Amino acid sequence: MTTQGILVVHPGWHEGDAAVLDRATYQRYQDELQEGTRVLFYMKDPVDALVGEAQVTGNPVQAEIEPEAPVSDPVSPRAEEPVRRMNDPQPTRIDQRTYHLPYLMLHSIDTISQIPLGTIRARIGSEFGVFDDEWIPLTEEQYDALVGEWEHNAS
Repeated sequence: MTTQGILVVHPGWHEGDAAVLDRATYQRYQDELQEGTRVLFYMKDPVDALVGEAQVTGNPVQAEIEPEAPVSDPVSPRAEEPVRRMNDPQPTRIDQRTYHLPYLMLHSIDTISQIPLGTIRARIGSEFGVFDDEWIPLTEEQYDALVGEWEHNAS
């Protein structure tokens, strides 16, 4: 079963960058995010537009975010305080896990124009909005309407 949707990416994302999902999003949509899934990349503020199209090429891969390095305190510790060493292991919290979605870019910002939020709403409904969701499922008709916008602009 082929599914389709919008993957929200951070400002500054470029083709070739990891397509990242948080743990909760992956768990909620793992049945949809499989090889063959069609993806439209939506970049948040300040762009607020679709910036590319891709196809998922495999299962999402779990990757853990490295814990932040402890900050060394420039003030000398008092004798009764333990000294924290920079190489002391830091536990990685389970909720920091992310998943990288392997993809093949079909159309990128280098070959197509952006589809702004207003046009997205005109094509698939005025209730469309991007909040904190990273994956927004679309019907095949909605997906085709958005991809058709690129085809319309190319002619």
